[in-house]
Amino acid sequence: LKHVALQSAPAAAPAMGVSLSFLDEEEQAEAAPPPPGSAECLRQRARLLEGNREALGEEHPSYSKTINELAWVYAELGDFDRAEDLCLEAKLVVEEKQGTKSRSYSAVLANLAGLFATMGAYHRALPLYEEARALDLELYEESHPGKVSTMHNLGGMYVEMGRYTEAEILFLGCEDLLRTTCPPGDPTLAVLQHSLASLYTKLGRYQKAEELFKSALRIKEDAFGKLDVSYANTVAGLAALRMETGDLQEAEKYFGKAMKILAKLIGDDGDAYVAMLLNHGMLKEKQGNYAEAEEHITRALECHSKVHGKKHPMHAAAMHGLAVVYEATGDTRRSLSCLREAQKVQSTAVSEEHPLFAETLKTRALLFETECQWEKAEEQYRQAREIQKRVLGTNHPSYASTLVSMGSAKDKLGRLAEASALYSEAEAILKGRGEEETPEFATVLHHQALILQKKGQLEDADFLLLRSQKIRRRCLGDEHVQVAFSVLALGQLYQAMADFPRAEPRFLRAIEMFAVSPGEHHLVYGTALNAAGSFYDDQGNTVKALSFYIQARSVLEEAVGNGHPAYASVLSNLGAAYARNNEFAKAEPLYQQALAIQENVLGCHHPSYAATLGNMAVLKEKQGNFRGAEELYLQSLELKIQVMGADSPSVATTKHNLAVFYDASGDAQQAEKLYNEAQEIYVKSFGDHHPAFKDVQQKLKTLKTPRV
Repeated sequence: LKHVALQSAPAAAPAMGVSLSFLDEEEQAEAAPPPPGSAECLRQRARLLEGNREALGEEHPSYSKTINELAWVYAELGDFDRAEDLCLEAKLVVEEKQGTKSRSYSAVLANLAGLFATMGAYHRALPLYEEARALDLELYEESHPGKVSTMHNLGGMYVEMGRYTEAEILFLGCEDLLRTTCPPGDPTLAVLQHSLASLYTKLGRYQKAEELFKSALRIKEDAFGKLDVSYANTVAGLAALRMETGDLQEAEKYFGKAMKILAKLIGDDGDAYVAMLLNHGMLKEKQGNYAEAEEHITRALECHSKVHGKKHPMHAAAMHGLAVVYEATGDTRRSLSCLREAQKVQSTAVSEEHPLFAETLKTRALLFETECQWEKAEEQYRQAREIQKRVLGTNHPSYASTLVSMGSAKDKLGRLAEASALYSEAEAILKGRGEEETPEFATVLHHQALILQKKGQLEDADFLLLRSQKIRRRCLGDEHVQVAFSVLALGQLYQAMADFPRAEPRFLRAIEMFAVSPGEHHLVYGTALNAAGSFYDDQGNTVKALSFYIQARSVLEEAVGNGHPAYASVLSNLGAAYARNNEFAKAEPLYQQALAIQENVLGCHHPSYAATLGNMAVLKEKQGNFRGAEELYLQSLELKIQVMGADSPSVATTKHNLAVFYDASGDAQQAEKLYNEAQEIYVKSFGDHHPAFKDVQQKLKTLKTPRV
């Protein structure tokens, strides 16, 4: 009787130095009749079995075996209704002829469970597997290999449901049984090794997964050759593991090899090929190739849905993959639509304790961030973290990734201490796992650098950003969107350090990269334009600054609307540029609009709100409204100290501006005090060669020079 067992889905893993060169097998396959596993071959098999079934009759001892095999042929052809009818018929025949306490009855239960699992009906499969497992324990001796198939299938079921600890116990039990009954090179052992490797990849035990995939691949190559579906599945496992460990170039290579084998053997619409196409689409998304990612995932979704419908867990996985792609390209509406459908399927097909459900929650949180629904985003992240904590543990890379996402959200709200603590926790997890050269670790370094920059520790920030950029380039390639973020962050850092020759080319390069991916209508492209405008503004090139600000405002209004913090930021910067040109009538309404957005979305205790207050204070001073200017300066200063700390360069800038205000007002004592405080922060943050330090130094000399 055929079992689904010992044929798990591909997992994830790194390359192992196994040769993947093709010999003469491909050419031999060209001239072969319908290849095993192809639709035509399956149809031929179905016709043969239907004939056998009629010839045997219900009384024949092999009748139930024949209809079980026929059921699986129909399942592989996508006719699940016919397959289910046949499996139920086999169950009734065995129940009548041999009773419910027989090994044959255990086998038909496992077969029916396997069919339900293939259909994605896990809630129907699980009790049948558990019943078959209990019966095996009763009927077989402790060391009998007959228990292995159902144990393995039940373990696979637990993996699909995210019950990893229970799955590992069963897989290791299978391994113990097989090692006592099978020779070292037995293909059954290789399939079990593949399943364990897949599980260990999900658990983040990458080294152990690699060892098992390597062993499984060698056994399969010896047993079946390289032109084999099972061999291709393990190659795909290597590809997925490489994807998890951040070696995307190697992942691409292995996916290509596996898909080439499957296309020859089963065509490009078979289940195994379609599953691989979906994983390849996920890889394209990680590479930043969003157009190809959408194309691959959409095609996989269409092929799979034709056969399995829209209630299968893989349908949910594909919808989640599309949601990630649409979020990355700024299409919030379609991303949310895909997420809703993914969650709807997951709520019935898999447990809400499944790690995939946690990933969907994280993507939804990111979308809430885009819409500035901070409380909803925080709740989604919290739920995702709790699921991962229970299912994966607190040493898993996915748990670390969630901590980084939570930290980023808190950073955007100006809660720097909380963000820093989350980043440090994620760093400790990844370091403890020896994963200091992965894209995930690079992301942690990047975010930590941004915190350090806000605190004025610029040299430390530079070191971390350069290290992060190096890791990203090595793992992701020079043109990846994550590398573009590194380039932009370095431009902004060098601007803060007044190293303008190094800053300018980085701003322009980042804009160029973002224009390609994710495109000129995306939030990040508008943000990069705004940042470049700020750079030219700092240099006094108001004409060029205004050009970039106006472009940024247009892009951001289209991408995220006129109520988003990024839109408020460009309004504030645009207002400051007009104020410097003494175009007060243009500047003031822009500031007021920016403050209204920031107060509504970020609250009144955010660095961006404080910065706009400071800009408004400069405007009031220029307009001659000195009392109003002083109030705004002091309010901005108090907020910045609360949120960013007393030693932040942003605090120094506000003290510097307030000192200039008191100096002009004739309050030399207050001016000198603030100049000295600002100078102390500047020298600590930038050194004594920075223009900001030199500017304050000169103003102090002028202040102390007797006035005639």
